[in-house]
Amino acid sequence: MRRAGHVRFRKLLDATESLVAEMSIQDVGLSQIAERAQVPTASIYHFFPTREAALLALAAEHHDILQRIAREELRPPPQTWQELVRRKVVQSTTHYNEHPAALRLFLSAGITVELRTADITQTMVLAEIRANLLNHYFDMPPVRDWVRRLATSIAIVDGICILSYSQFGYLTPEFMEDAHSASVAYLRTFLPERIERRQTPETPKHAVLQDPKEKIA
Repeated sequence: MRRAGHVRFRKLLDATESLVAEMSIQDVGLSQIAERAQVPTASIYHFFPTREAALLALAAEHHDILQRIAREELRPPPQTWQELVRRKVVQSTTHYNEHPAALRLFLSAGITVELRTADITQTMVLAEIRANLLNHYFDMPPVRDWVRRLATSIAIVDGICILSYSQFGYLTPEFMEDAHSASVAYLRTFLPERIERRQTPETPKHAVLQDPKEKIA
């Protein structure tokens, strides 16, 4: 029964993603999801009691993927902290462009309050991951409220992504260059231009590949 439930949940989540990729979030309802997944409408309530629950489940899946991307070590290792920021911006925005539903889910004007709240929590998680990754490669100086400041730098990128999506429907290379430049410019108000690399990268207190959600919870 658990396996059958997992299969049905996967079908419903895939249906939600395909619908969000095709139409406005406001137009996606439980009946459309059930029809696209080819499951009885009544059974969808066992998994998603509301439309918002389905959207949040889809958002959670993409949040998990983006966290895995954020935790990935870089090969070859970055030579500067600015390069690390650039490469992480490229990785995350590539995921967005490859998943139209994620673009609409996080960057459209129709985002719900519940999705916005989840996205703010995600920003703080990504900021902690970014702090760990920077510390993994560089001998980082102490900065007061460092995770919060990193969260602000990520929010700057998100804001420029929203602008790009609103104008073009995807994240253009020009806007992504602006996002990187703006994020680095903000971080330069706290960081020196050059930070020494660790000769042998060390695992920080909270491991680079550790999922930080337990700590934040």
